Amino acid sequence: MHRLVVLLVAGACVTSIFAGLSEEERDCERMKMCTTRNASENVDSCTSAFYTMYIYNENKSECEELPKSICYRTEYYGVFFTLFDCSHTCTGGKGPKYCTAGPYEPANDTCTVKERSWYDHDENSTEPNVAWFYNASSEECAEYGTCKDPWRLPNDVNGYSKKYFCEKKCDKFTAYSIDGSVNGSGSVNCTAEPTAVCDCGEEQDGWTRYFYNASSRKCEVYKACDNKWPKGQRLFNYFVTNRSCELECGDYNASNYEFDVSARDDLSSQEDNYLDV
Repeated sequence: MHRLVVLLVAGACVTSIFAGLSEEERDCERMKMCTTRNASENVDSCTSAFYTMYIYNENKSECEELPKSICYRTEYYGVFFTLFDCSHTCTGGKGPKYCTAGPYEPANDTCTVKERSWYDHDENSTEPNVAWFYNASSEECAEYGTCKDPWRLPNDVNGYSKKYFCEKKCDKFTAYSIDGSVNGSGSVNCTAEPTAVCDCGEEQDGWTRYFYNASSRKCEVYKACDNKWPKGQRLFNYFVTNRSCELECGDYNASNYEFDVSARDDLSSQEDNYLDV
């Protein structure tokens, strides 16, 4: 269901113009950042593919999956490619509890009653279907067998049809960090090395990310690779946008981050104060 987010509410945040924000001011700016978004189906004459994306739900104080795939866009638009990136940016690292649960409806070696997937044409087969679950201890997605149809599993369980979907929802969460922190900056370490830096030659496959350089006292861009993500860690010098980096660690100037109305294609002229999300 679509909701209307009133941009004028953002004016309720009264913050210092530069760094040295109080925790309350930082929380207020983070709320503005995470709720000012464009999650419309298309944007900027989209020519990219459609993907499952995630947003911050301010009513639940948690990140959630959009009900429909949308044309890919960067986090500048307030939507995120993975649930972890949304949680790390907006909720102090709080993730879905099902990521730490066991695999959903695991099977033994055979199925007495089997839900058949669209690709299963052997009506006599009793072999379990292949599904994926997130192992929070090893911090990896792993295969398992189930008599359920992997393509029709509930949305809030630890079971997926493909490794890809498992990683988008649960990758990088751990059993001891899944609850996040009361402090929205609870998953941030401003003095650590940048997280998951790509090896030389891997940069073209990496994500454009930001880290805070304590020596230069500036946020700087780098390339992060998922295969370099450190296991067993809960504090990160890793940000999906320069704005998030400056808010948590640097000299944050709120006036630098006025939302660009021209970036939105889902509004008519009489709706300039709203984002349809």
